[in-house]
Amino acid sequence: MKMNLLKLGLATSVASALLLACGDDASSTGAERSETASSAVEQSSTVPESSSSAIPESSSGISSSISDAASSSSSFGTPPTLRKGSLFRWEGISYLVETGLDNGTETSGYWFADHSRGSYIEWPVATDERPGFSCDDFLDPIIDECSGVCGTFKLDASDESKPFVAVGFNVAGVESDACTGEVDVADASAWGGLCISYTADVDAMLELSMGEARDSALAGFDLPYVSLPKSETADETCFTWERFKQGGWGTGKISGAEAAKTLAAIRFTIQGEDGATGNFNVKGICSYK
Repeated sequence: MKMNLLKLGLATSVASALLLACGDDASSTGAERSETASSAVEQSSTVPESSSSAIPESSSGISSSISDAASSSSSFGTPPTLRKGSLFRWEGISYLVETGLDNGTETSGYWFADHSRGSYIEWPVATDERPGFSCDDFLDPIIDECSGVCGTFKLDASDESKPFVAVGFNVAGVESDACTGEVDVADASAWGGLCISYTADVDAMLELSMGEARDSALAGFDLPYVSLPKSETADETCFTWERFKQGGWGTGKISGAEAAKTLAAIRFTIQGEDGATGNFNVKGICSYK
């Protein structure tokens, strides 16, 4: 599912005024917010593929306009100094997420996009090519435009009952060739969890992937995730690994903390009903600790 409308693929600036503030005092700031957010999002309608819950097909808050995605999601200005302590952090002002867990291939941290067949993401500007890689385009111009990873999505259920679109990055990188190699895994337990700042017209999910083969074998693609409510403000929301739970429809059982020990990729995913459309912007992400 690595095909795309404007060549969705591996990817990665302009400074953003709405940035993550992650660090030593996460337990007294982001953690408090996550407690409140978690109480709300546990009631969210966003659940994995087996659910019959739907993202509304039309809403006053949803627009299919690419210009809307860029103008409403972009925010420019001088970034504040981030609190020290996060083991990794990305604020939408660089092309690469420095995870600190690269396997030596220097292929980790580049933003990619994925989608079910028929669904797609429209980017506000054209994607770019990166010398040395023989497949796909990179999202560097998107990050420049949006101070994050932003786009307009459209879901199509012609082949799947629960179509999806996703953007994400690999934690360790690939084992060999950047285009065809198996995605490698790393132990991200020390991160303690994740904090994310985003805007979205609809509910979304933050998923933990162990790589396609492992996701299938260990969890039946029932991946640990947390629900993210739709947001217009890009407030920081934090989750410990223990808050990532499976939907319960898969054949295998694995906790968020267990998945973090063999973590391949982190994915911001929007899943819903046929025809659902809207805008999103992932503005920042960092470790809980």
